[in-house]
Amino acid sequence: MKFISFLFPILVAVTVEAGEHREQGKHEHGHGQVAIAFEGGHGMISLDTPAESILGFEHQAKSEKDKKAETDAFSKLEKSIGEMIVFAPALKCQFLKDKIERKIQGNHSDIEASFHVQCEKSPMGTPISFSFQKVFPKLRDVKVQFIAEKVQKSLDVKKDGMGFEIK
Repeated sequence: MKFISFLFPILVAVTVEAGEHREQGKHEHGHGQVAIAFEGGHGMISLDTPAESILGFEHQAKSEKDKKAETDAFSKLEKSIGEMIVFAPALKCQFLKDKIERKIQGNHSDIEASFHVQCEKSPMGTPISFSFQKVFPKLRDVKVQFIAEKVQKSLDVKKDGMGFEIK
């Protein structure tokens, strides 16, 4: 747990910095960043993407329709994180939401979410795959950063089913 407690904030900072760089430059709808860190069977996931990719809009939700769309999208994200980030079934991973929130800056807003993952054993030596578009079709390009024990991986996910072996 010490490993993950130490490295996850660094991994998230790199992901957030990439998001801030995106905001300062081009705010790219359809793009996102995911950071995943594991120690043994315990992991953490961070997701950052423009709100439009999840909600379909970036403006402040004022109407009842927009408020419902935001609530529904947050619920869908929480319930579907295991469909978007897919570990080997034999690991029996459980996902627990830490937070899902919306950050609004000027004309743009982002969704920031974090989750704890508990698996029966370490994901080392097993595959991981990603299916972001299956759940949120507007989320077309996601930069994934993964770290566990002595493994560091990076993948630019542009279609469902992309992934790698954790080794």
